[in-house]
Amino acid sequence: MNLPGWPGFKFDEKIILLNFKGMYYMSKANFKECLKQFVRLIDEIENSDRKNILVSNEYFLGLNNLLLLQVMNNNFENYNETLNKIYRQFESIPAYKSLLFNVTQCYELGIYCEIGEVEKGLKIIPTVENNLKKYDSETNGINKLLFYLNIAIIYFFNKNYSKSIYWLNIFLNDYSIKKNDVSSNIYYYGHIINILVHFEAKNYDSIDYLYNQCINNIKKIRKINAFDKVVLNFIKTNATHLIKSQKEQLNSFHQLKKALTEIIKTPEESISLHFFDFFSWIDSHLNNESIADLIKKKRLN
Repeated sequence: MNLPGWPGFKFDEKIILLNFKGMYYMSKANFKECLKQFVRLIDEIENSDRKNILVSNEYFLGLNNLLLLQVMNNNFENYNETLNKIYRQFESIPAYKSLLFNVTQCYELGIYCEIGEVEKGLKIIPTVENNLKKYDSETNGINKLLFYLNIAIIYFFNKNYSKSIYWLNIFLNDYSIKKNDVSSNIYYYGHIINILVHFEAKNYDSIDYLYNQCINNIKKIRKINAFDKVVLNFIKTNATHLIKSQKEQLNSFHQLKKALTEIIKTPEESISLHFFDFFSWIDSHLNNESIADLIKKKRLN
């Protein structure tokens, strides 16, 4: 069984090379080519006659990488099949319980945030909460951050602001994580999402304090993007000077959308949209629709 273009390679060599090529294209942000490598990797494994290969680490990690790349390439038709395959193949194996939580379930919750699947997210949150306690010592700091933040986002999309703020407080008050990952973009955007949730919850009295806290903390991580600065200034202004009429409110969101649309013409400014769909948040006010529904519509277009 020879890899196309690589005659004479043994199975183990093919797996190593496909993983290497996948990681190479990932480092270059060439997600389309990266996806191709993991599709080929999974095909190699599934067509292998090697005993027990379908319950191996190579297959588990390959499937999880495939899952991640399918979503990154907006391949939403196939991600669910891959997700089900991972659980079906590994859920009954005790040795994979922790990995299923720390890898697969972490990706799964993030995917539901990414594609606006609030109901699916809400459904698995109780299991995630239990597993956060059960596998606390086996869960690394970055994964904890992702779990806390994505739970908060799901509750935010569901307009359950009190629960969203509860999980954001856990996220922001985890001092060990802040100390170890002060340069993390996850923490940077967690601060911005926190002030956004408080704004939607109409906690206007807290906005000034949260704004100053947010600016001080994210400056420690890196220079604030122009995109993020405009969003934060908008929240501060509109919480401090309460808009009285619906017309004025809609106009302010129209102006915000216009400003941000201009800013993202500079490629490096679009990084903010990889962490949160700020335009769906704006459109939720302009169109009187939920953020999650707007995200779903974008996915279908």
